Amino acid sequence: MDVYFGFDGPFVERVKRGRCSVSVVPHGSWLRHSGWLRFIRNLWIERRRSMDFEREFKRTRPDIVYVNSLVSYAPARAAHRLGIPLVWHMRELFSDEQGEMVCPAFFARSFVRRTISSLATKVVANSLAVASNMFGERTDVVVENVPNAVSEEFFQSRGDRLACRQSLNLSGSGPLVGLPGTLRPVKGHQFLFKAIPSILERVPDCLFAVTGAIDSQFARDIVKQTEEGPLAGRVFFTGPISDMVPFYHACDVCCVPSLSESFGRAAIECFATRTPLVATSVGGLKEIVHDGDNGLLVRYGDENALADAVVSLLTDSERANCLVEQAAIDAKERYTERVYFDKIATVIDEALALSRK
Repeated sequence: MDVYFGFDGPFVERVKRGRCSVSVVPHGSWLRHSGWLRFIRNLWIERRRSMDFEREFKRTRPDIVYVNSLVSYAPARAAHRLGIPLVWHMRELFSDEQGEMVCPAFFARSFVRRTISSLATKVVANSLAVASNMFGERTDVVVENVPNAVSEEFFQSRGDRLACRQSLNLSGSGPLVGLPGTLRPVKGHQFLFKAIPSILERVPDCLFAVTGAIDSQFARDIVKQTEEGPLAGRVFFTGPISDMVPFYHACDVCCVPSLSESFGRAAIECFATRTPLVATSVGGLKEIVHDGDNGLLVRYGDENALADAVVSLLTDSERANCLVEQAAIDAKERYTERVYFDKIATVIDEALALSRK
């Protein structure tokens, strides 16, 4: 397998340690500006960059090209021009669903849809929300729904709660609410923070742990505001965590208060680690979390509902355990790596068969 990244970084080194040939071929996103001139300029740049991929593909002669993100137009165009079967896997939402993909309205979205359907042999989405956001009610495009998966280590038995906290330098022995994910506006940190005073009124010794690298202005601002405000000493920022399993085992409840989610990997990580979950009813989270069955859902922005849901799981262990049991069953049936690999293998086989026809 030949793997291509758009820029260098830690993940490149990780993949190099596997059995893959890894290269960096610079390319960016064609869907990052809403103005027509910027959109056309981005498209022109990525068309030029597609020639770099054409040279690579002529050298490596791949049987199939698998594009793992909606933003990567350049390799998709190169594969199509060379007649190589292409699987295009979409994982992003547009700004009308509070996502991070943007383009000029109306005609441009139609152009993007036609581009994807004309270049790809097979189209894959990680949620029905992503497929609907891109193609709406169109029936002429078949989109395979392949949910994300969690690796086997998330299914191990829960570790000692206090020992896991100590390994992460989390102090205190009171109930711990975790907010896993990255420190970005779309992840809804402020929504949870506004609900914390109400939670503390009913669970006074409750603590909160937030993961994610503090490497952006947004992250630095939110850390400063929290540490200098009334939540100081209650909210802990862990920074990036390479092994998330101990984090989930340290938490009594996890919250995914996102404004938007194309899928919601943290939710299925909670399922696999048997961590009670409260999430917002947005995007792919609505497909994963069934309210009152395997977790609790609240409307984004309803601080009282969020606080009530978190408190209910902290104070009603029987209810929390019932949700966790069903969540663990769902994780094993739907979100294991084996289920994911089998679906992806089927998509690749079908793409090759269509190409041969």
